[in-house]
Amino acid sequence: VRYRPPEREAGLTERVVAAFDEITREDPKGDVLVFLPGEREIRDTHLALARRQYRHTEVLPLYARLSVKEQDRVFKPGPTRRIVLATNVAETSLTVPRIRWVVDSGDARVKRYSRRSQIERLHIEPVSQAAANQRAGRCGRVGPGICVRLYDEADFATRAAYSDPEILRSALADVILRMLDLGLGDVESFPFIDPPDPRAVNDGWRRLAEIGAVDDARRLTPMGRQLARIPIDAQLGRMLVEAQKLGVMQEVLPIVAFLGTQDPRERPADRQQQADAAHAEFADPQSDFVGVLSLWNGYRGAHEELTQSKLRDWCAKHFVSFMRMREWRELHRQLLLEAGGASRTVTVSDVYEPLHLALLAGLPTNVARKDEQGIYRGTRERRFKVFPGSALAKKPPAWLFVAQILDLGGKVWGMQCARIEPGWIERQAAHLLKRTCSDPHWSRARGTVQAFEQVSLYGLVLVERRAVTFAKQDPALAHMIFLREALARCEIDCRADFVHANVRVLEEAR
Repeated sequence: VRYRPPEREAGLTERVVAAFDEITREDPKGDVLVFLPGEREIRDTHLALARRQYRHTEVLPLYARLSVKEQDRVFKPGPTRRIVLATNVAETSLTVPRIRWVVDSGDARVKRYSRRSQIERLHIEPVSQAAANQRAGRCGRVGPGICVRLYDEADFATRAAYSDPEILRSALADVILRMLDLGLGDVESFPFIDPPDPRAVNDGWRRLAEIGAVDDARRLTPMGRQLARIPIDAQLGRMLVEAQKLGVMQEVLPIVAFLGTQDPRERPADRQQQADAAHAEFADPQSDFVGVLSLWNGYRGAHEELTQSKLRDWCAKHFVSFMRMREWRELHRQLLLEAGGASRTVTVSDVYEPLHLALLAGLPTNVARKDEQGIYRGTRERRFKVFPGSALAKKPPAWLFVAQILDLGGKVWGMQCARIEPGWIERQAAHLLKRTCSDPHWSRARGTVQAFEQVSLYGLVLVERRAVTFAKQDPALAHMIFLREALARCEIDCRADFVHANVRVLEEAR
């Protein structure tokens, strides 16, 4: 292992290029594996290396979203020297053949769930000592190998020994649900090897309560029992239960399966415009979920009519991964068997509303309203913009539902978006709403005591000022207002004798 810390404030791409130049002077033929934090860093470094036009050298990217065809190039080395630019997917999951050198940036892009904001964050963090050693072990499998670390030995010594277990950086709703269903006892006192933060546990309880899986005493509800039997994330399972109720299982099932797998759409760096055009064929300007459904229907039709070879061609033409489409189809099949079939009991023209009502049932707080600056303000003071790749990015609606809110390096985006109506939120999140009444008064026109109601969901105002009957909110106060403002002031349209008697008494008192 060699340490090569930056001598000045050089960018990561510049440091990788300098390290590769140094390696080339020592060994002009050995293949090099470079570990970088994410896809953006891979693209930047790929471009920088390509511009230098090294002789008899090819630069290859390697990350999880890459198409199978592009990944295969990494595992079939040819006669030329290779520079493989990889994320941490190459640490343990894959073995890249013929690697003599490893260049380790020392960083990785890690997804962490923020309890405070209910946002998943993808931040670049230093890798642990164990992960760094895994990276170093990727070289020299077939002979002597050298790892060049782009940081100093003192930095390595201060790093955590091991990476955080996933349970410490993930939402815990599903863990709690499974434990309750299996009767494993109190979650808070369970002897986890790596006990989660109590605040993360509380957040998991809150998520389960939002979808009706547990009651106020934190006991599993019939809904919770049902969700525990569905082999998918509890919030996605809640969408399926609601879809069955609303008669749109046929439409919602493919969407839920899509959300439960990796996005199959591909966008190669050298063919981004062609990929965008191919994906646009299925896009819907009001809902990315409807776009997903269109892609599913197109693929399903092709799957039924084409041979496997032709189906691969269809996937390549539409810039979707053949293997990930198969994974999507397989999860759809499993969920279909679990649901006992998928029928539709509403007409095609009526599908949009019940489809999105079903999605809302699983993620009732993933909603927002656009402000004057075009920023979406959501529940719990979350703020974000529509992701540029969404079909709604050019003309964002007033009210929005999103599948995920993701912080990408300081910019917060709503991913997988759809237009909704605020009334739909009221319907699906009724158990979570806060209702406050103001200005109770007698309304002669309506013949009842009225007030103005404000409806909000975790700080997001759904209804600013709506006239409601006040007697339902406070019967005693409504009665007093009726006596004082209706009877005493003769504001009531009634010919009963006692009304006229009241009028005479009041006149005599004056």
